Amino acid sequence: MANGGSGTTSVCCVIVSTGEVYTPLTMKFSVASLNFGVLQIGHTSAPQTVTVTNVSSHSVTFTSIVSSGDFFQSHTCPATPATLNAGQNCTITVTLTPSAAGTRNGAITLTDNDPGSPTQTIALTGIGTTNAITLLPHSLSFSGQTPGTSSSPMSVTLYNDGTSAVNITAIGIAPNNGTFTETSDCPATLNPNANCVIEVIFTPPDSGNFSATLSVTDSNTSSPQTASLSGVGLD
Repeated sequence: MANGGSGTTSVCCVIVSTGEVYTPLTMKFSVASLNFGVLQIGHTSAPQTVTVTNVSSHSVTFTSIVSSGDFFQSHTCPATPATLNAGQNCTITVTLTPSAAGTRNGAITLTDNDPGSPTQTIALTGIGTTNAITLLPHSLSFSGQTPGTSSSPMSVTLYNDGTSAVNITAIGIAPNNGTFTETSDCPATLNPNANCVIEVIFTPPDSGNFSATLSVTDSNTSSPQTASLSGVGLD
């Protein structure tokens, strides 16, 4: 507020609601989540890292850093009573070892002594599979399509999560009558930790319900990998 042409300007605050107090962020993560993709049960993923930065104006003491689910962590963050000073950072390294098939969810939970944001989390996810070679998703369902016209493509991904290369010997759809057709970017040999995409198009010859099976034959003992296909021809 000005007073007689000289003085100071006072800036106050915005009250959000009764009892609500603004608390500044203390820790900043380089990413909010980690996705480990598809991994065979019992195998351990390549590590991924998150950088934790103290963006406050004061030092912070960590009280705990823990992981949940099938995820495991190690870190360079200082242990109590050591502190992370303002502007400094540390890293958390995370791996996934799926214990079962399907989506594996977990989190890294970081707790510190700052009253403003004492607990923060990093979301973790991945997919466990029983075989080294996996086709996901396991099914494609096409919405209603006018007979004689072709749908937009839908895709499935073939993953090699094993330790050796796999030879792909055939990719096909049964019955092979042109209702469902496929194209792919899959090489003759799919190396470890690699994947390729198969696109499927639905062209109903008539109205009604149609189904087929996409199969990928390879040199792995779990071959073939399959995905069910379905679609509806409109009246």
